[in-house]
Amino acid sequence: MATKFQVVKGAFSDNPTYDELLHKLAELAGEWRAHKSEHLVRQYHAVLLCLLTLGWNGYLSPQVELPDELLPAEYLNRDLLTNN
Repeated sequence: MATKFQVVKGAFSDNPTYDELLHKLAELAGEWRAHKSEHLVRQYHAVLLCLLTLGWNGYLSPQVELPDELLPAEYLNRDLLTNN
């Protein structure tokens, strides 16, 4: 029997919604690296802000991040110590 903390191989977290959104961020970051499109940056921001609004408070891996100057302030300036 699986518990809510069982991590699926290849998953980003123990929350499928977070995993789906993090996967989308990874796709957008990869597309941005290929095309450097402002449209992709806006999509990336929308997905990341949705993830933060849902309560995710983790770190993005380098493969999932955009350069710091393109990351939203809400991600860069958050307090990681206040979320359990």
